[in-house]
Amino acid sequence: ASLIDSALNRYSDNKLRLAETQGSVWRGSGLVMVLDPVSDRWQPRTKIDWNADWGALLRFGVAWQLMVQDTPLARVELATSGVRIDELHLRGPARLFLQQMQNVIGRAGWRGDIAIDSAHWQCTWQYQCQGGADLRWFGAASDLLEGRVLGDYQVLFLGNGEHIDFQWDTLQGSVRTKGDGRWQGQGTPRLSGTISGDVMFLQSLPSVASRWVRVGSEPGVWLISIQ
Repeated sequence: ASLIDSALNRYSDNKLRLAETQGSVWRGSGLVMVLDPVSDRWQPRTKIDWNADWGALLRFGVAWQLMVQDTPLARVELATSGVRIDELHLRGPARLFLQQMQNVIGRAGWRGDIAIDSAHWQCTWQYQCQGGADLRWFGAASDLLEGRVLGDYQVLFLGNGEHIDFQWDTLQGSVRTKGDGRWQGQGTPRLSGTISGDVMFLQSLPSVASRWVRVGSEPGVWLISIQ
């Protein structure tokens, strides 16, 4: 089971570990630990169970079915070509996901819950990815914006091997935003979009995120741009 810990830590760039492991690399369980970038301490997240999927051997790979409390989390396959993830259903607090971003965005005190679903996502060891994923953020809020609930949002990702395109929109809420962007696999993603809503509430946006947000020509609309 320690091999699972080593692989998880390496592929997550030292952000995830597996503690309290039991069983073997083929069948076992463990406690997922997440590195908190603010405190620089490992925090327990959830217990997972895994079972080997021997069908991957026909493709010269190894695969596991991951479970959380008897609920399928994902099927993960490792091969010489890279990593393949099928039927991913990941849930967790927004802070857990967003604080991994190594800039001021990751330290904005995000709140709410995030759900990530993907039927298929596959990446080479050089981070060239193909597939699609759906991220939904419910009850989004930030300490930088008075902790007020902004709304529910959706981000769709599409990898074509050379880059990852994404677009976001508002499902519901008083603060509405939409836009799109592209990530080349390295560095900061490029994106552009708009934010609109309560003028009195959002007028602090340029001071909070002056590098990325500016007042638009249309009243009550702010422009987002990261290039």
